[in-house]
Amino acid sequence: MTSTTTTKIEITTTSPDLTTFSTTPETAVTDDEIRVCSCEEAKECDEKAYKKVDECKESCKSNLEYFGTSVDKYLTCFNDAIEESKKMTKCLQSNVNNFCVENPKESAFIPKQDYSIYYESYGVKEDTLEKTPELQKKAREIFIQQRKFQTCVIECLKKESVKCYENIGCAIGFPGKKDTDEILDSCPLFKSDLHMNALKQCQCLAFKKDVKKLYGKCAYVVSPYFMRKL
Repeated sequence: MTSTTTTKIEITTTSPDLTTFSTTPETAVTDDEIRVCSCEEAKECDEKAYKKVDECKESCKSNLEYFGTSVDKYLTCFNDAIEESKKMTKCLQSNVNNFCVENPKESAFIPKQDYSIYYESYGVKEDTLEKTPELQKKAREIFIQQRKFQTCVIECLKKESVKCYENIGCAIGFPGKKDTDEILDSCPLFKSDLHMNALKQCQCLAFKKDVKKLYGKCAYVVSPYFMRKL
């Protein structure tokens, strides 16, 4: 019979947003701890969540009212939330200790998680940009509204995944908001797609859905430099 290795993960916080992990052998788990999902479990839960993408888009469509009244038609311009969510997860899994457990024959435990940070990771940061040229301001306003919809859909997908984790009695590990933002901001796999998706969405809205307010502005949303980090 193959024995199962059980590991307890102790989390110590060295700063408000930086969490480090250390491991020690352990056979029991306290009421304040929860098992870390295996990577296979996490993936299966995510795949179940992705089947709800149309429901998530429907629940978030009020964010598209900025572009006009035909919000149901605008939804067809936003078809990349699943791919973006997958790349976000891949970036975190590659950079966060114990995001999930690779070996399904091993067990690990972490303190029960507050998923509000996970849901809100890499959201929209708005500012006035007083010294920015007017055209760039308008383009960034468009970009922000696109991201509000996209992050709403991704947050909805994450919540569906978390329901699945909880149903099977496990959790994923993730750092504080600042570290999460830094990981995603430095992950070219995720960051480049974010802006390319924004360009495709903008062009679809402008030229296929006839949203005239977007004319002449879509070229800006592809640039992290012009749009600044959100």
